Amino acid sequence: GARGIAEHTMISIPSAIGNAVYDATGINFYRLPLTPEKVALGIASGEKDIY
Repeated sequence: GARGIAEHTMISIPSAIGNAVYDATGINFYRLPLTPEKVALGIASGEKDIY
């Protein structure tokens, strides 16, 4: 939609990546950066919430 000149976009790339990983794995990651190693360890742990 239309935005005023002082409004910045509210797109958050890390949130989008986190949501995509959740959709693919069913695991919520609560700490950034979200690295391939953290995802692999999260999958191996069997936990649904990784803090």
